[in-house]
Amino acid sequence: VPAFAPAVNPAIQQAAMQTAQLKEMLKEAMQPAHREMAAEGLCAAGQGTNPEVRQMLLNAVKEDPAASVRATCLRCLAKQNAVDETLQVAMAAAQHDKDSRVRDEAKSIAQQMSRK
Repeated sequence: VPAFAPAVNPAIQQAAMQTAQLKEMLKEAMQPAHREMAAEGLCAAGQGTNPEVRQMLLNAVKEDPAASVRATCLRCLAKQNAVDETLQVAMAAAQHDKDSRVRDEAKSIAQQMSRK
């Protein structure tokens, strides 16, 4: 009797491939708009609570050369409603960012969090 591999759900396989592509895009895309789309895509796909993805978003908040990407990644972290060490570190970094857009995003998020 031949052994058969279990069937892989194509939707799950496609989602895993998409997640891998978005992770790569967040790290490697040349255009800031593409990195922003990757961050938003990861969060929209439910990956924003994944510890590896949260760390990638945090790294982008602290290190991405584009302020728009840093602000987007901070917003993505905050959208997950997980007030954890990752978000706290990201907020601290953003509050001292050299760009006012990132600082303003952090201020807005802090105000929203205080209302919850």
